[in-house]
This record gives sequence, structure tokens and C-alpha cells, in this order.
Amino acid sequence: MARIRSIKPEFFSSPVVGQLTPLARLTWIATWVHADDEGRHDDHTALIRAQAFPFDAAVTVDDVEEHMKQLDQLGLIQRYEVDGRRYFVITNFAEHQHPNRPTGSKRPAPPLPSDSAASASLTEGSVSAHEQHTNNSPLEGRGKEGLGREGRGASDDAPPPKSLDLPAGIQQAGAIKFEPPSGDSPYCPTHPTGTDRACFACKLAREEYEIRQPSKVMRRARAVMENFASEGSETDQRAITA
Repeated sequence: MARIRSIKPEFFSSPVVGQLTPLARLTWIATWVHADDEGRHDDHTALIRAQAFPFDAAVTVDDVEEHMKQLDQLGLIQRYEVDGRRYFVITNFAEHQHPNRPTGSKRPAPPLPSDSAASASLTEGSVSAHEQHTNNSPLEGRGKEGLGREGRGASDDAPPPKSLDLPAGIQQAGAIKFEPPSGDSPYCPTHPTGTDRACFACKLAREEYEIRQPSKVMRRARAVMENFASEGSETDQRAITA
């Protein structure tokens, strides 16, 4: 069953996609919508051709097989076989497609390479082929979908991060240092009389100060108690005088 998938604007300007023929790009997009929610699909070229080009008799099964070979060679899909049946899985599918209510795949996962296969893969030919990739290689630095974001980490030659020139009272995140507010003043120790600039420490001091101030009800109750105490003192004084 076909599903709705997302496609990024960077798809059309990706150097990796640029190595595909125009029809191979359309075949790749077709695999997204027809793959299950884990990015797996039957590696059945005639079926893929029918799903991707139902009205294009000029596109043959052999053409689609060539598209699939291009995708596999660029690492955009992984073709594999389990119990005599062929499947493929879209590389990094779960990183850039997020179904609302994903359904588990009924197709088997790609088999893990055996120790012998892994050892055999580390031949001089494979190492040499890997060393041929330069910084401009389309296989290097692929982020989500192997498209938009480039680079997997900061380069050793990357310039140090620039410090921000912030107004007084504002410090860069992670570098805020101030004393806990005492609640005795609505301003921080750096600005004892206040400031017209944004100051995080003043904000905390003001909040603590307002918390410690009595509420309107408390002030009214205090005034009533003071008035009552004053009237009681005057009454006692009259009794003593009498």
C-alpha cells in the first residue's frame, strides 16, 4: 500500500541525486511511497516498474533494473536476499521519514554481515576505493536522506566559535554567573539602583522580591491589627489615668 512521504527541497540540488539519471530519480522517489514504514520493499523490478511508471510503456523493466543498480551503487538503497526472496531497504529511511502511526514491516531485515564476509570486505581493493573519495565526493558528508546537510562533524581546521558581543547585563548562555537573589531588593548586586538594560539577575531578584512582599490581603490584615493594637493601648491609658 502506497503511503504519503516527505521530500526536501535540497533533493533537487543534491550532488548525489545529480549522479542519477532523471528517470532513476523518479524511481527512487517511487520506492519511498511504496516501501513500508521501515523502508523495506520487495526487490521485484517488474513490480517497481508498474508502481513507478504505470502509463509509460517506453520505460522497460530493464530500465528500472538499471535505476535500481544506480541507487544501490550510490548507497541510497541496500539490496539483499532472505530465504530465496529478494528485498531492498532504503538507506537511513527512519531518519528522514516519520510516519504518524508506523506499522511494523512484514519483510525481514537485512542480514547482518558474517565475520568472514566482513573480513573479506576489507581487501586492498575496497580500501583503495574508499581512499579515492575526496572531500568533494557526493558520498561524503550525507546527512538526512543523504541530501541537505553536509559534513558529519566539525573539521579540525574549522575556526573557533565567535563570542557574542552582548549588551551589559546579558551574558552568553552557559556563562551566566550571579549570586542567588536575597529577596531584599528588586535589583541584582551589579545594578543596586536598577538598569534600563535586560538583566537576567535583576529579573530573578525582582521575582524573589515580589514573592517576599506581603499580599494586599496581608497588608490589610496587618493594618487592622495595628489599628486594633493602637486602640487597645489608648483604652488602657485612659483606664490608668482615671
